[in-house]
Amino acid sequence: MTQTASERIHALVTPDALQLPASGQAPITLVVTNRGRVVDQLQLQVAGLDPAWYTLEVPSINLLPETSGGLRLDVHVPPDAVAGDYTLHLTIASQEDPAESVQVDVPLQILAQGAMGLELIPAVVTSRRLGRFRVHASNTSNELRSIDLVATDPDEALELALDRDHLTLDPGADDSVWLTARPRQRPLIAPPRTLPFTVTAMAGTELSEPLAGVQGRLVYRAPLAFLVAVPPRVRALALAALGLLLAAAILIWLLGQPGVHGPFAEPSPTVAPTTAPAAAAQPAQPTVAAGAPPAAPAAAPAPTSAAAATPVPLPTIQRFELVMPSDPQQGQPSLVWAVDGADSVTINGDSKPASGSQPIQPLANSQYELAATNAGGTVRKAVGIVVLQPPAIDDFTASATQIDPGQTVSLHWKAHGAQHATLLGQSVDPTEGTGEIQLNQTTTLTLEVSNELGGDTRSIQVTVRGSPAGQ
Repeated sequence: MTQTASERIHALVTPDALQLPASGQAPITLVVTNRGRVVDQLQLQVAGLDPAWYTLEVPSINLLPETSGGLRLDVHVPPDAVAGDYTLHLTIASQEDPAESVQVDVPLQILAQGAMGLELIPAVVTSRRLGRFRVHASNTSNELRSIDLVATDPDEALELALDRDHLTLDPGADDSVWLTARPRQRPLIAPPRTLPFTVTAMAGTELSEPLAGVQGRLVYRAPLAFLVAVPPRVRALALAALGLLLAAAILIWLLGQPGVHGPFAEPSPTVAPTTAPAAAAQPAQPTVAAGAPPAAPAAAPAPTSAAAATPVPLPTIQRFELVMPSDPQQGQPSLVWAVDGADSVTINGDSKPASGSQPIQPLANSQYELAATNAGGTVRKAVGIVVLQPPAIDDFTASATQIDPGQTVSLHWKAHGAQHATLLGQSVDPTEGTGEIQLNQTTTLTLEVSNELGGDTRSIQVTVRGSPAGQ
């Protein structure tokens, strides 16, 4: 509740601040009093906000001297409103004296809704050298997102490189970057090796939690992986024979080049001059003895090539994405997919039709992987969702709650989901920490944590014997 007054006007505004989500609405009521000596018409003017965001049915009221009346302003936030801080400037002016007016500012905060989405295309790459993946980031929230992309692998077996590691996304926007994954060790003979990695979107602040994450895999296939099943002794002999054959082939090729002579070089053929007439070049006709049957014509050569088997193309994932509801208060996210050319389709191991949708109720960070399989192989694609929640204090304790003056109390706290934390008004680690404080009077120690969705508070009173209550 806020009040303001001038010589002729008094106004009482309720509430003094608004906090609404997208599509939210709330009223603002004004009780105005005519403090002048004549009948006056008091007019309400609104500034600082799009007129489409509020409704003012009665913009003025006529009041007798020393009487009061009410005005109402209905604020209704549109679904596509961008999260942030706004201010309504309410001015109440006198018609009798236009120079006489009062103004009240009402802060309006539009809450952030929605989430960040990350997608890795493809989710799995098989290669003898390196793999290239496209990291697709989508901002389904109603606020501007500035994110840092971080690529890590648990075994530190990969060299991971992003062509860009920072993105700024408007509400509803998306963007893509390229990720190159290269094995640090590439042996010639080794069984296929699966190297997992994770790409995480961070909010860009030092103590922030991940906004989204997605996992991928590079399957390294060694150039001579087929020799893994061969016994070591046979493998060594085969490699030695292969080396000798390769050396012999190179030597023969070199000696067969023009101008190269050696024991393997072929002599140039000697060509005798041609003196016979052109008719002699015709092939001679065979002579058939009398009474002998004519020779059978030569049989046509049999075909020597067979039609090669046509390979089966891999399935195609036309669509696999996370669709957020237009109204987060009344709907829930859903997975939507469409696959062509697959004999079987699964999501996280559960069999699914070739196309469809499935509502989900994620209570924690989740990842969903679609696998499409046919005779040609399997194609995979994954999407993830990170659930944003208000922070919570898990633990806040003191080593003692009753002490003598001048003694020290040890404090310990632990919280999750917090971006900021204060203890006795001082900033502290928002995740976990310890500290000591010396007290001379009874004091209430208050820990406050917060993030963009809300906050949590917990207090401990430490009594100092023989002292009055402190703060």
